[in-house]
Amino acid sequence: MTGRYKRIVINGKSILEHRYIMQQYIGRELHSYEQVHHINGNRFDNRIENLMIVTQKEHDEIHKWKYSKTKHCVICGKEFEPYESKRKAGKVCSKECKIKLDIIHASKRKRPIVQMDMNGNTIQRWDSARDCMNNTGFFESNICKCCNGKICSYKGYVWKYA
Repeated sequence: MTGRYKRIVINGKSILEHRYIMQQYIGRELHSYEQVHHINGNRFDNRIENLMIVTQKEHDEIHKWKYSKTKHCVICGKEFEPYESKRKAGKVCSKECKIKLDIIHASKRKRPIVQMDMNGNTIQRWDSARDCMNNTGFFESNICKCCNGKICSYKGYVWKYA
C-alpha cells in the first residue's frame, strides 16, 4: 500500500485497487475522466457496493462540504475565497490581516524575563527577550541562551525566565 489508497500489482503493473475492482465489475477499462467514489468515505473499503463511478465535477460536488469555497477572515470577519490549495488552512483575506495574525501568534509565544545582577538581585522585569533587546540593545539570542542555561551571564547580568 502506497499513498492514500490501496494498490495491487496486475501483470507487473501497479494499479489502484478500487479502480481495478470497478473495471472488473463493469467489464471495461475506466476512462481517464471517470472517478471511483467510496460511498462511506473509507478509502480502504473496496467492496463493490461501496464504490460508484462519478465524473470529476460530481466528485467535487460530493466532497465540497469538507472545505467550503468561501471562508470568513479571523481578523476582520470579511468573507473571502481562498486559493483552492489553501481551502483547509486559509484563515485570512489579505496580507495586512496575515501580518496582524502573525503579531497575535507572536504575542502568545512571549516569555517574561527577569534581569538580575551577579548577586541575584532583580534589576528589571521584561515582557520578552525581544522587548529587552529593543530597550537595551543587547542581543536577544544571547539573553535567551542565558535563560536556557547555555551561558551563565550576558553583559554582566544573569537572565532568567520569570
